Amino acid sequence: MDALSQTDLQDLLSRLGYKELNPMQSGAVLAGALEPGNFVVSAPTASGKTLLALLRIIRNKQQNLGKAIYIVPLKALASEKHKEFSSALSQFGASVAVSTGDLDSGDESLAAFDVVIGDSQWIGRGATRGLYVDLTDWIGQAVDLATIHPLARRYLMEY
Repeated sequence: MDALSQTDLQDLLSRLGYKELNPMQSGAVLAGALEPGNFVVSAPTASGKTLLALLRIIRNKQQNLGKAIYIVPLKALASEKHKEFSSALSQFGASVAVSTGDLDSGDESLAAFDVVIGDSQWIGRGATRGLYVDLTDWIGQAVDLATIHPLARRYLMEY
């Protein structure tokens, strides 16, 4: 896969309405957050994780690397992110759906979308029906959990 050039990154940022990355985002990009493979970003609220997710989703779409699930803790936040992602990603040809634990629209229909925004209750509902078997098995392989402070690890593993 082609590495993202600085010029291409600036173009994506501009199309999304941003001038530059903040220090956390820059560090994550340098560490490989926009490259294929698993990557976990654990950072405080309002630190810029959503922009990294949008950039990664766009890169996946450009490189035909598959679909994305974006999980949020609350139904209201799922609705908000659905609007935000739909607006931002439509210019890149990506389709976005929302599904929450109290919606029963049929998970089969979600396969038609590039991105599904869901709350943790939706993931839990899916897990109880066997749709998401061993959803987080990859975390132990992708992240050296021993290097994460125990308090941060608790919140990382919560969702």
